[in-house]
Amino acid sequence: MVSSATDYQLHQGTERKLLQQFMEQTYRELYPELTDFNSLGFWLSQFYPHAPDWWWVAGDRTPVGCLWIATAKTPPQIQLTSQILLLYVAPEHRRRGIATMLMQQAENWAKAQGHPQIGLQTLVTNQTAMQFYQHLGYTTSAAFLVKSLTN
Repeated sequence: MVSSATDYQLHQGTERKLLQQFMEQTYRELYPELTDFNSLGFWLSQFYPHAPDWWWVAGDRTPVGCLWIATAKTPPQIQLTSQILLLYVAPEHRRRGIATMLMQQAENWAKAQGHPQIGLQTLVTNQTAMQFYQHLGYTTSAAFLVKSLTN
């Protein structure tokens, strides 16, 4: 029997080390060839604990999903907005509504902060994520362009 998001509980996070582990797992999935995750510690040192995080935990209290969100200033009016820094659900717990519930938590938090919008970044090559966010009503508002300078 496949369980649903209601079989889990939401908890406010306090574990920086656990957050870094979820960040590393995200990058392992996106970039299997990557082995050096030292730069992720920089991100954590810049935002944590100023950016709240939430965890979906299974009945045995194992964290299976993570949301990390921050307040940022965005153009064009340079207004405060919410920015999702990390959304991750362990592969064996996907397609159960956990990511949707975490995104709802993000939107509720952003509204409570009085932010007029919420944003996030994802790779355009991650079609599963792109379709998920579009299904939730997110639209593309900018493009991040890169050019490789190596052979």
